Amino acid sequence: MKHSVLMVYDRFPPFNVSGTARAFHFAKELPLHGWTPIVLTGHPGPADSRDPSPLAQLPPEVRVLRARPWLTPSKDQLALWFNRKRTTPRPAEPAIAPGAPRAGSRRVFTRGSWAWRLTGLPMWMLEWHLDWAPAALLRALGDADVRRADLVWVSAPHVRNLFVGEALSRLLRKPLVVDLRDPWTYGSLWLPRGELVARVERARARRILSRAARVVVTSPLTRAQMERRFPHARFVTITNGFTIGEPIQPLREVAPGKCLFRYIGVLNERRKPDPLLEGWAIACKTPGLREKLHLEFVGGMAGHERHISRLGLEDVVSTRGPVSFGDSLRLMRGSDVNVVLQTISEGQDVIAGKTFEYLAAGKPVLGVVSENGGDAWLLERVGGAHLARYDDPERIAAAIRACVQDVERGAPGPDPERLAAFDRRRLAATLAELLDEVRLESR
Repeated sequence: MKHSVLMVYDRFPPFNVSGTARAFHFAKELPLHGWTPIVLTGHPGPADSRDPSPLAQLPPEVRVLRARPWLTPSKDQLALWFNRKRTTPRPAEPAIAPGAPRAGSRRVFTRGSWAWRLTGLPMWMLEWHLDWAPAALLRALGDADVRRADLVWVSAPHVRNLFVGEALSRLLRKPLVVDLRDPWTYGSLWLPRGELVARVERARARRILSRAARVVVTSPLTRAQMERRFPHARFVTITNGFTIGEPIQPLREVAPGKCLFRYIGVLNERRKPDPLLEGWAIACKTPGLREKLHLEFVGGMAGHERHISRLGLEDVVSTRGPVSFGDSLRLMRGSDVNVVLQTISEGQDVIAGKTFEYLAAGKPVLGVVSENGGDAWLLERVGGAHLARYDDPERIAAAIRACVQDVERGAPGPDPERLAAFDRRRLAATLAELLDEVRLESR
């Protein structure tokens, strides 16, 4: 017998952002395990990165309901106008990827800025309660299939998803399953608008997580942290994963004879390539190694390109702008070594979703990460990786040299048997079993 689940996530495809793959692949695979998803999501705005191709892979029984926020488009237009007025002209810099922000511009409405904090609780209420929530609630409650759903599954961040999901759970009188891709009330994404907002959000977190039938987190290290903070919630771990499908044609585009390293992902003011580039410069001083090496950054460097020229690495480092998810998989398979780069010091218990795709490519991995963090946990568990602390260029250089040696001697990459545990089809089956448990408990 088929059951239905309302899946709440505001960045479902065609959004092409971090986190989209998890919700999408659960929606795609759950029908194979007796659950029919109804996805409640948002509309991409003009500034949002898009990739509509995954939608063609959804089974026909999966319905996607879209609700359009009213505040975000206006706020984005206002921020664009204000930033144009306030941005200080800068000297010419190396070209950057289209759409990437220039380092040092006075973007007054960005997360953590003075204007962002000054608005405090009122803007927090608007953005996380009154922006998308009314439209989403009306769209959902007006749909007959939603009213017949067996339970509500909601993924965050953004935290407003949790508010919408919890409200629908109460209004529909259905059990709630919360899916936290990142920690709540700590970590790199926990940046409240002042102490008042922090207290309000902590109280809301205690209420929502304690009420949920299950709270799913993506790392065993995160589960341990969250259980200490929220002892009354029922936590389980379902990691991110990778997809086994049709063969993927590698995309290389680098001169033969080079050992090609690639980092695929968006950089910003907190995830910086500086330690990796400094380690790269040290490794290039090894006799005979420079002519063998090439490093490519894919996805936009957000102004960090200047460090390439500062270190004199223009001949051994290149950049490529944003690409589709499909092309990112081709690029991973065209690399000799894929690079996991995590320089954000807060909340390192999480595991980057793309780390699983790197491992699925079957190539050696260079992990520039915290040695006690979630990425290190996964890379050590699956094998085929060399790890170096994200703040130690000398050790990064040593790891680069070790990766080159592995490539030259044809050393095996990740262990396929260990990696199989993270196949998204298995993870979707695990989620379906959890949904079955929750449904039976609520009867």
